[in-house]
Amino acid sequence: NPVWFSPWPGAPNVYAVVENAPAKIWRVTKTADGATKELFVDLSSETRLGGVEGLLGMTFHPKFLENGRYFLKMHQPKEGARVVIDILERRATADGAHDSGTPSRKILTQEMPDVGHNGGHLAFGPDGFLYIAFGDGGPQEDPHGYSQNPASCIGKPASR
Repeated sequence: NPVWFSPWPGAPNVYAVVENAPAKIWRVTKTADGATKELFVDLSSETRLGGVEGLLGMTFHPKFLENGRYFLKMHQPKEGARVVIDILERRATADGAHDSGTPSRKILTQEMPDVGHNGGHLAFGPDGFLYIAFGDGGPQEDPHGYSQNPASCIGKPASR
């Protein structure tokens, strides 16, 4: 279940592939003979797997080659059939080829009002800020007006 794909910073012909289930991130290297994949990190112990829950996004810090920082978007189950979205910071090893193994640092938690419409992406903008897009939380047509409420992160991008 791949959910995200990107070139690996500073590594020609190397790509990151994020799998929702089983919550793994792979380094895939394209070669003349095909492709090889190497496990970067297994996060299955930090999340539920599959469906609308689990590992659903990743982005590299603009200075990843210098600081090894990368960020994840995890959708976690909550009582009452709701979802909590956690934005996590992690670090790679000095060579950037593997996760460092240090625990995730939670930088943002957003409780969603329902189990649907919780998608969204995270990426760094040209201004260096991390932008996180949240769905409107459902149900259809945003009846609670989250997208129109400037005080709510729900239904729009938020920056950190």
